[in-house]
Amino acid sequence: MRKLSKTLHQILSIVVGIFISIICFSGAMLIFENEFTEWQNPHLYNVTPLESGARPLTSLLPEILATQPQGAEITYVDIKDNPSKSYMIDIDLGDDDSKTVFVDQYTGKILGEKPDDIAFFTVMYRLHRFLLQNRPQGDGIFWGKRIVGISTIIFVFIIITGIVVWVPRRGRSWGNRFKISVKHGWHRLWYDLHVAGGIYVALLLLVMALTGLTWAFPWYRTAFYGILAPEKNELSTTENNSLDIAANEPTDTTTLTQFAVWQRVYDAVKQRSNYVEVSISSDEVRARISDCGNRRASDYYEFDMATGAITSVELYKNTSNNSKLRGWVYSLHTGSWGGFWVRLIYFIAAMFGATLPLTGYYLWIRRTFLQKTKQGKS
Repeated sequence: MRKLSKTLHQILSIVVGIFISIICFSGAMLIFENEFTEWQNPHLYNVTPLESGARPLTSLLPEILATQPQGAEITYVDIKDNPSKSYMIDIDLGDDDSKTVFVDQYTGKILGEKPDDIAFFTVMYRLHRFLLQNRPQGDGIFWGKRIVGISTIIFVFIIITGIVVWVPRRGRSWGNRFKISVKHGWHRLWYDLHVAGGIYVALLLLVMALTGLTWAFPWYRTAFYGILAPEKNELSTTENNSLDIAANEPTDTTTLTQFAVWQRVYDAVKQRSNYVEVSISSDEVRARISDCGNRRASDYYEFDMATGAITSVELYKNTSNNSKLRGWVYSLHTGSWGGFWVRLIYFIAAMFGATLPLTGYYLWIRRTFLQKTKQGKS
């Protein structure tokens, strides 16, 4: 078993090693994309809270709209629970044109428009998903996506066979298998980084690979969710949630302005739970539950656009296990289930994953070269 695993580990790594390095490196670069974007544009994302508090939407949004071309409409507002973060507002300018602006909710000042995607991260995303290939026209084969998917499947086998090879033979010390020596030359360092270093990040790399495959192949995605969270005959979300509509919802039928409706809905939603982010659109509110765990876990509220009365609620706790798992898969794949330090660990693991094929190539080339040299001398 050990000998077979060693052979498979070596052959598979030689074949797809370069692709694995590219996938791991580009994935590592994407982990802190949001933080880097905010760091590069602090004037857009950060505001100074005032004791008077944020201005109500009923006065803030009309003032913003008044600065826009005639016929413009505000279609979306995103409000973070963090008082030091600005509001993000989508504006429809007509003629299929729109923009997103950041607004200081305390002063009403427009801080600027949302910046274009940073070219570096766009390249990293396309490398990570498609190896920079453009999506083919018609029924053409998406080779970039296919190669990434196949390489990731092989990577799973490489990790598993690597663990099998790493396990010490009977009677040998486990301690030495975890050590990385920096005092015995470069060759020993590269060897330890590949063998001991690889075992430290193996589990995280395996999680990233298994979850990442859900975006690569429909058949894998169907099997993955079908096995881990099979759909069951459950009560509809309408039945489950109808009892959760608060009894003190507005009952008057007075027609309100759009932004008065939004303010009423926002106040009603915030009373229900301590949401970390509330996003309001034309007739629906998405309220994100937490910055930890499943980052896509949200409650959804529909409301009457005339009165602001909440008409239906779709609570995350009542959604199917399959739906919950989909959010968890994304969080587990990207490290967004935890805070900064969890993402840092993911970053280090992914960067280490990018080096493993390189150290593996070095060890293989050196061993092959030495064997030929010894055979030549004999």
